[in-house]
Amino acid sequence: MNKKFILFLPLILLLSVCLLLFVGLHKDPKQIASALINKPVPEFYQANLLEPSQIVSPRDFPKKPFLLNVWGSWCGYCQQEHPLLMEISKEVPIVGIDYRDKPQNGIAMLERMGNPFILTIDDSRGEFAMQLGVDGAPETYIVDEHGMIRYRHSGYMDRETWLTEIKPKLDELTKIYGIREGLEYKLLKTANEAINLQDFFQKLKSKRYPLTNLQRLTLYLLLNITKDLI
Repeated sequence: MNKKFILFLPLILLLSVCLLLFVGLHKDPKQIASALINKPVPEFYQANLLEPSQIVSPRDFPKKPFLLNVWGSWCGYCQQEHPLLMEISKEVPIVGIDYRDKPQNGIAMLERMGNPFILTIDDSRGEFAMQLGVDGAPETYIVDEHGMIRYRHSGYMDRETWLTEIKPKLDELTKIYGIREGLEYKLLKTANEAINLQDFFQKLKSKRYPLTNLQRLTLYLLLNITKDLI
């Protein structure tokens, strides 16, 4: 019995490996992509298409809401979508993923049709796209200022899709980003003013300015009243 089991063991192992590969290859990319909504863009380190010596990662993404577009020179729909991306890029930063493409072909397309991307990732092997759950090109993602995926559109993006589906969601994120940025600026400005005010009071307390005793007493009381605020 044991001899027979040992005899068939290599065959069992081979069948197990084949089964795992079969399941992996048939895993629905859309399920992966859906699972990434409201989660960070997967970590990656890949070459910049236009500067191959430069390795890019999520740290190179814009620090504001942007579009992540999957494209390829071989993709007919990508070429149809390209003029619209050129328009959008005037107002919205777009990061491109050149998917399963020969780098020279991708570069040639950008030289011929224009470059709407602030950064283009060379994904000639499709490794990054696999992490994203890409099931074809084109695909477009909305990513917020923290690198979180907020929306995914699979397929060709025409003007109507842009105006009715994608742009409103992006505008909402951009509005929230603007409010946050404004609040952060006001807080920083207030903190700087408080530091400057505190420094001014300290100089007055150190008798670097000629003041009467009454003036000095008034400033001393003011400093003690406001010290918890600054």
